Amino acid sequence: MIENFKQALSEEDEDEKSVIASLDHVAAKLAEVQHVPFSSATSLTFAKAKIKAGPLTVISNKIPDLKSLGLTEGVGSNRLTVNQTRDLISLIRAHVSFSTEAGCRILVNAILLHVVSNISSVEFDVSIVPEFRMESTRFEYAATSYGGVVDFLIVKGPPVSIKFLLGGPQLAFTDPDMVKHFSSNIYEAKRDGFRDAIPQAAMAGASYCRQHNLSTFRGCVTNGEIWVFFIFNAADSGEGGTVSISDEFRLREDLAGLPLVLGLLSDWIMNSKERKQQFFTYFNP
Repeated sequence: MIENFKQALSEEDEDEKSVIASLDHVAAKLAEVQHVPFSSATSLTFAKAKIKAGPLTVISNKIPDLKSLGLTEGVGSNRLTVNQTRDLISLIRAHVSFSTEAGCRILVNAILLHVVSNISSVEFDVSIVPEFRMESTRFEYAATSYGGVVDFLIVKGPPVSIKFLLGGPQLAFTDPDMVKHFSSNIYEAKRDGFRDAIPQAAMAGASYCRQHNLSTFRGCVTNGEIWVFFIFNAADSGEGGTVSISDEFRLREDLAGLPLVLGLLSDWIMNSKERKQQFFTYFNP
């Protein structure tokens, strides 16, 4: 596009000659920046983006509290009870093939819907935005930009803002005054190799922080049966940061692991901007 515009200008005209020089400068700058889709991010991407990785370890004596949190149900009828969610998971397991990512997402949908329906209240609402496209974000120090689509963006905010968001998520995120009242998480659904998807989700989290001037972002990668959580903390310098990654948490065949997973999801959504952890210890140099 820049080359086509240049060809329409005359190098004999002094004013247009100056414009051509400016266009050459812009083209050179653009050429210096490599764009990487989130889906192409790997562990090597962390090094280029100056992001260190480390463990996120659940505090064992806090597990009963997490399970209790997961079993806590909201008020009103517009929600899924724990028993209803157990029955729904059993139905999905019995009638849905998990041989594709689409099948896994049906299970993920059910579990996320349980959590957001029980967290929502008169003070704030929580919504699920599937297939949310994030604009390209430049990391100048890495001469790279990152962007792409995340499987699920979960957003908590004032009910009136969430209602507007549901009508047009991309439009809502163009208003900085509205976005500052949101807190968000990213969830990636993968049939297998979902640990390999952590760099993809973490780079999306780092990009979200950079776009909205945040220091902390939480997310998760799952196939519906197994859940891996992470937290990204931006460095004070503005360049890079740390991503801390949990062990795997499983629903298990008898769903004995469901309360713990629900509790972790509730904590993640309610405290998405909080660097301090109530239930984990983590790498934060």
